[in-house]
Amino acid sequence: MPSTGTGQCITIYFGEADRWQQQPLSMALLETLRRAGCSGATITRGVASFGAGSRIKTATLVDVAGDLPMMLTVIETPECVARLLPTLREMVAGGLIIVEEVDIVQYSSRFQETLPDIPVHVVMKAPVVTVSPDTPVAEAVRVLVQHVFTALPVVDAQQHVLGMVHEVDLLRRSAETPVPAGLPRAMEPAEQAALLAQLGQRQEPVAAVMRREVVPIAPDTSIRTAAHRMLTHEVKQVPVVDAAGVLVGIVSRIDLLRSASAGYLPHEGYHSWSYRPAGY
Repeated sequence: MPSTGTGQCITIYFGEADRWQQQPLSMALLETLRRAGCSGATITRGVASFGAGSRIKTATLVDVAGDLPMMLTVIETPECVARLLPTLREMVAGGLIIVEEVDIVQYSSRFQETLPDIPVHVVMKAPVVTVSPDTPVAEAVRVLVQHVFTALPVVDAQQHVLGMVHEVDLLRRSAETPVPAGLPRAMEPAEQAALLAQLGQRQEPVAAVMRREVVPIAPDTSIRTAAHRMLTHEVKQVPVVDAAGVLVGIVSRIDLLRSASAGYLPHEGYHSWSYRPAGY
């Protein structure tokens, strides 16, 4: 959402008892808007109402106390509103949806107040440790354990990002072979050897477990935008790619926190380093 200018306000009126796919409609709407990258949304719970059925609902009536009126408000750009409306109309089976033009006088977020206005390439890490799609899962785990990060970019021979392999995904795939939570970094050599031995039989390729939905950003992207994307997509790292789609760096939440403290050091060079085990 722009900090000033013209926007559109979506207001949705519905009932507290309304549901969407076995969950409360209120939380389903918020989750949908969050995943769509909206800047924010608010749900208000009313004290009394009546609708098309002319039935008055109040908190004092025991039989309808669980179906009080709810109102969701979200303000976004006209383009974003047009993209959201079809989904919202599908989710709200019974209720009212209105759209109004609004003048945005001021919009600011905590990130705009705390993160400096600098591009991602100033704080990103380069070169980048990567794996290829045919790297065995066991080798990917070895790299994650040996380095201080929780995800690896998966690239082709031209350094185009094909996906990301996250430690949490590897843990989920290791149900038959229990792995210490979080792939601990501070492991004794004997513990690390035992962990790798447990995963030594996992010869399936990284392509089978990687996330193909990637959220790349350009080197000149503001770190404020990078922070918003990380929160929206629930990831801790995002790859940085140039205009040709080639991986040039990676930025993590810790990099953003360091920049917020004004103690960051620029990383020089746009060079990627690929991890490819012998024979691959």
